[in-house]
Amino acid sequence: MIEVIDDFLPSNQFERISDNLMGKDFPWYWNHYVNVSGEQHEHGQFTHNFFNYLDDNPWGSMWGECLEDLIDSFTWKDLVRIKANLIPRTVNNIVSGYHIDQQFPHKVGILYINTNNGSTIFENGDKIDCVANRMVFFDGNMRHSSVTATDQYNRVVINFNYT
Repeated sequence: MIEVIDDFLPSNQFERISDNLMGKDFPWYWNHYVNVSGEQHEHGQFTHNFFNYLDDNPWGSMWGECLEDLIDSFTWKDLVRIKANLIPRTVNNIVSGYHIDQQFPHKVGILYINTNNGSTIFENGDKIDCVANRMVFFDGNMRHSSVTATDQYNRVVINFNYT
């Protein structure tokens, strides 16, 4: 089941997150791949890891504080990973490849930071358009893929994995 919630965060909380991620000082790190398969595609993406339970220092990013209100508003059983993804604009919409985020039972939340003509598509045919401050929740065993944007400079999301 897929749950979509528009205007997910109060505007002041969303603007704080968006202003940070879209700001000139936010640190992004280049990856030649877009999904966990590590399979190289026609494009890559920039990422920022806020949290990863597998790391020695799970909160490895000093930028995690911009997500505090969001994280505090949830009843997470256990956070697994929080990662921001920035995929630069492409000439044509490109499907990045179907995948699951983790190899164990988990849930996924995707918060869309900017509105663009990219999307998240699912192997079952469902499609979620990228709309700023939209959150989508789904079971982590649902194979999904990002689709690049052609009408904005980039497609920016925050991906949450949790149990």
